[in-house]
Amino acid sequence: MIVDMATSATAFGKILHAKETGKHIGEGLAIDKNGYGTTDPYKIENLLPFGQHKGSGIALAIDALTGVLMNANFGNHIVRMYGDYDKMRKLASLVIAIDPKKLGNPVFAKTMAKMVTELHAVKPAPGVEKVLAPNDPQMHYKEKCQQEGIPVPAGIFHYLAEN
Repeated sequence: MIVDMATSATAFGKILHAKETGKHIGEGLAIDKNGYGTTDPYKIENLLPFGQHKGSGIALAIDALTGVLMNANFGNHIVRMYGDYDKMRKLASLVIAIDPKKLGNPVFAKTMAKMVTELHAVKPAPGVEKVLAPNDPQMHYKEKCQQEGIPVPAGIFHYLAEN
């Protein structure tokens, strides 16, 4: 199983997409420069953590295990993703890889497959097509891109073409 995610309530790429398409984002995802919630992608100063205070604790732990432990930037010291391109961001990542065989679990793969199958079998909420496991959306998107190509928003395409 692969879980690849930010600890914010939404991905920053979705903010850029909202700007590109002229749409607002959902409630409870971001705050403005005064600390008030905003849905306007042009007024966003910071993204909120997922899971409120518990998510904030997880975000702090990840920041400690990446930025602090690896002597990289952390918290407010992180250079904004789409700001001054001349500044080094000095970021770190956290990858946890576990070999189940080293822990003495010879049936891990089979049991993990059963867990995902059972998750997929859960009756979805009204209006939801299917209950997904971590990485399912990315794998579906990968398959779609392999068949149809990778979509690039016009603004990004023009930026890349000009630079």
